[in-house]
Amino acid sequence: MEKVVPRFGRWGNVIIQFFLIFVISVVIYWLFVDPKIGVFSKTYPQPWFVWFFWYIMSLAWFGFGGGMWAFSKLKQPWQGIVATITTGLVALFMVWVTCFAWGSIDPTFKYGPPNHAGETASGLIVLFGFVFFNHWFLNWQDYPWSDAGMKQPWLGLAHFVTGWVVTLAFYLFLMYPNLAPFALKKGPMNVPVTIGWFYACLEIFLFMFIWDNWPFTAFKKRWQVGVSSFFGLFVLGTILYYIVLWMLKAFLLPAAVQQAIGEGGIPLWVAQYLVFTSMFVIFWGLVFVDGPWPTQYTPHVNRLIRLIIAFVVTTVTFYIYHYWIAGPLLHEVEVGGGFYGNALGFIDWYIAVNLTYCVYFGQPGFLKTIQVEGNP
Repeated sequence: MEKVVPRFGRWGNVIIQFFLIFVISVVIYWLFVDPKIGVFSKTYPQPWFVWFFWYIMSLAWFGFGGGMWAFSKLKQPWQGIVATITTGLVALFMVWVTCFAWGSIDPTFKYGPPNHAGETASGLIVLFGFVFFNHWFLNWQDYPWSDAGMKQPWLGLAHFVTGWVVTLAFYLFLMYPNLAPFALKKGPMNVPVTIGWFYACLEIFLFMFIWDNWPFTAFKKRWQVGVSSFFGLFVLGTILYYIVLWMLKAFLLPAAVQQAIGEGGIPLWVAQYLVFTSMFVIFWGLVFVDGPWPTQYTPHVNRLIRLIIAFVVTTVTFYIYHYWIAGPLLHEVEVGGGFYGNALGFIDWYIAVNLTYCVYFGQPGFLKTIQVEGNP
């Protein structure tokens, strides 16, 4: 029997691959995004940010909801190359659809200066979409379509249509009224609170990568798992939001930063903090060949250890990035007190590169096949 194993051992693969993806991300960032030397430096951070937000969204359509069906007949490296180019072009198309085609009708999405608000409005669709396009794949595990015998590409189309319906419903209710210049009534929460709160819900969704969809799998029937996970995202996400918000005010954000961004800006930093959790959870869920480490203890102990590690690493990298990477390396602007940058830019870009490398290219150079006796 054949078994796929890490070429450099479990931790060798993890360490080398993490820094390889970091280097690739930084080099591309320098070429195109960097506010000092990048091609789009004069309009930083747009249009780069809106493009790679839609790149991540398009990758989710093809790689997760679509199960790589569109590229499954190609062998590596052509599978990865064609998938990457296709995803990049689809992302460009979505920028055109939202910022130019629809933007010509609705000024909320209109592309360009003075503040590139149209690109921001477009990119915020992805905040909701990343959850709701992947929710049916991860939390619902393709229910009810797979139970009805639906296969790819129709299964992916079902994900796509359902994802759009739910994404637009949430976006139009929570976000759009705060952005549209002609809106008669604002949304139930302002923009910083909406972004921070929903990002906390997104984090609960992502934690299912390393928590085996628990606690929702405590339910026996598939529809119960799906429904409980849908509402559980918001219940647990709300709890997480208030915990992180308290942490930011109490000790995570330096006083100079809190003074610079003001009381009303702190909720946005819930997302700025949790994006580091997203980076590690996605990396964690994809890179470990034998499942997210650790796996040797009881399921609950494994999950508790993963939770502790995730938030310790999140906090450490949060400070490393804002003090020593965002400013000196990426030339981002200072927020206050030697604290630099917008992590929702570069760290999301790192996530995009990581997803491309693992999902589209299959971690080239880091996996090998060996022969084993019996079942692998």
